Amino acid sequence: MNIKNIMLLEPFNSPVDVLTKEKKNIKNDKQKALLAYAVGLIYKKHRIRLSSVHSIPLGLAQLSSIVKKEGLATEHIPFILDSTKRYINDEEIENRISSYDYDTVWMSVGSPEAAYETIRYAKIIKGINNDTPIMLGGVLPSMYPDFFLKNDEINFLIRGSAEIAVQQYIKNNSETNFSNIQGLCYRTNSGKINISQLFALEPDLQKIPPYDLEGLEIDAYMKNNRFCNLQTSRGCPYNCPFCSHAKFWGLKPKFRPINHVRMEMRILEDHGCKAGYLVDSAFTLNKTHMKKFVEAYEKEGLSIKLAFETRADHFSEEEAALATRMNTLLIAFGGESGSPRVLNQLRGKDHGDGHQHVKNMFKAVKSAKKYDILCSSTWVLGLPGENKETLKETKKVILELCAAGMDLADIRILQIFPGTDYFNNPKKWGLKIIEKEISNQENPWDKVAYHETEELNAKEIIIGAVDIRDALFQHYLSRSKRKHKQNKRKS
Repeated sequence: MNIKNIMLLEPFNSPVDVLTKEKKNIKNDKQKALLAYAVGLIYKKHRIRLSSVHSIPLGLAQLSSIVKKEGLATEHIPFILDSTKRYINDEEIENRISSYDYDTVWMSVGSPEAAYETIRYAKIIKGINNDTPIMLGGVLPSMYPDFFLKNDEINFLIRGSAEIAVQQYIKNNSETNFSNIQGLCYRTNSGKINISQLFALEPDLQKIPPYDLEGLEIDAYMKNNRFCNLQTSRGCPYNCPFCSHAKFWGLKPKFRPINHVRMEMRILEDHGCKAGYLVDSAFTLNKTHMKKFVEAYEKEGLSIKLAFETRADHFSEEEAALATRMNTLLIAFGGESGSPRVLNQLRGKDHGDGHQHVKNMFKAVKSAKKYDILCSSTWVLGLPGENKETLKETKKVILELCAAGMDLADIRILQIFPGTDYFNNPKKWGLKIIEKEISNQENPWDKVAYHETEELNAKEIIIGAVDIRDALFQHYLSRSKRKHKQNKRKS
């Protein structure tokens, strides 16, 4: 097949009943209330209303620039912008896709919900033309190739960074044997499924072109939500046993050309972007890189407010001072656990038997608050060694951090991804995996435990998460009441 034009899609949809339920029960849903509080806090501080955070899909934007460099054309339909507000039925999807000219369809899959939508989109596309090759990429296909390829509609998927594999595929698309392309999984004409055990070769980020933001309907994404994702680096050397980031992007940090990043931010700001999130694993890992970014940001005269995630042990007053120069609206620290017992078993957080990480969290919060930067933290419940006492310790530390100035805390339940050490060696870590399959739409991963520790079952892990969320809800409620009284006295 001679490929000339590629359709790039990011499937997603919100079921009508879920949307209706959320609208009715939002006042009684403490998780939604905590999210609303976070949005309100950012608005009060920065006058930016983040009603939605669906950005231009960077993976597709990168592929678009690469295939255009190879002389091909791309098309993109931003279905996600509509599907977060209303249900899009098969007929509308078919009609909109049919109005474009394309030879093949590539889809990016970034969440369990999107996984099922991807299969639905694939069936619709094959209904239009059964000979259209469909290729998938992203974290979910990389971790679960069998789940996707068992569906007859899916022809190809790439595990890991797709750039090199895509270039090789384009040059070999007329062939029937793709076994020489590392990371490419595929179905033969006879129906045989070939799974690459290796992830695709990692590209040299200094040699690939910048994102094709203009080609992915940038104005559509900016129209109602002036938010974007950005990326300045890939990879993380810490290889936390629960994290899929290192498996997907690699252990060695790799940095994109600062000039590319600066140019992309200029394009986004010129199209009305007001806020952005740096999706780097830990933005402050390399101080030299951070300084180059800040200098480029200032030289370009940008005003986009930025948020990023980093490690507490890589954030001091020096990094906080740099962060203020790039209009940082929020910094997120990986707290993971407040229990030294649990932290002592967590690679990368086990310094000083876990005690040092807790100290680092307080120091990081203090540094952020000195420069008046909003800060948040993420916590993972159900890690190896977790029991009822360690849950209490984590709850205590979180509330103490809030009292010390931490603005927000995000409580999550451990997700055990394929390819991670927890998944491959659960017995070594004292974990029992109950369910290895990806979840369905009714049971998002962030609300369900699919594993047990040696001392806690799945239900007890969930109860622990609810208890800490309830405590946070009460803390934020009390804080809001205090501020309301103070404002009333001033007026």
